[in-house]
Amino acid sequence: MLPQLHEKYSHPSLITPAKWLEYNRQKGLLPTINAPQAIIFCSHGRFLETILQKYKHKSYEGCFKKVFLLDDFPSIAIAYLGTGAPAAAHQMEALIAWGVTRFVCIGTAGTLHAKVGIGDIVLFEKAVRDEGTSYHYIEASKYIHAPRRMTNLLTDLLKQTDTSHHIGSTWTTDGFYRQTSLEIQHFQQEGVLAVEMETAALFAIAHVHQIDLGAMVVISDSHTQLEWEPHLEDEKVENSLHSLFETALKAATSDLN
Repeated sequence: MLPQLHEKYSHPSLITPAKWLEYNRQKGLLPTINAPQAIIFCSHGRFLETILQKYKHKSYEGCFKKVFLLDDFPSIAIAYLGTGAPAAAHQMEALIAWGVTRFVCIGTAGTLHAKVGIGDIVLFEKAVRDEGTSYHYIEASKYIHAPRRMTNLLTDLLKQTDTSHHIGSTWTTDGFYRQTSLEIQHFQQEGVLAVEMETAALFAIAHVHQIDLGAMVVISDSHTQLEWEPHLEDEKVENSLHSLFETALKAATSDLN
């Protein structure tokens, strides 16, 4: 069971995001602009490229790779999330230390449930912690719940626009190539709707830092018949991703109070 030393939760970290940013500042790699208020995290690289063709933006290299500030929304940036919980956590921690206080995460996931089809939108209210990163932030539990304020806001926005969606749980795993029939059947019986690789870790970091964060995905592949059925390039997947982005943009600019 992770972590190996459970008493670690009462001890400070040797490496902190603030120290990492200071190192990059000294090397001239930290942007000199103020941090945006909100980040829209996107885990779908090709869709991110599509969005950047549509919206005028400025990119900032250095220590933040693939962070793009939108010209028409000065307090909002888009960032590439990365693949897997460790990469996503590294990116999110650094952005929080920079000054970002709100995150909306969008991307794709696999469906485990027959009622959730290709192109469907799922808003996550909790995640099964089957990855390692979250256990270094919060003591062990099977599930971790989404931060409430942003999740409630996303629910309201999806309803206001009559955007069809599901609300439920996801299975977050580190093992992309180790999603077995045994596990899929188990989580199907528990009513888990989807599988992906980052959400549990992002929820944990958000809770530790008391940051607003919500996560929603479009279903791009299916495991419901205990076979992998990819539909990654389907038009309805891309159309739903555009709907997700518009909702994320509204959430990033909305009043949470």
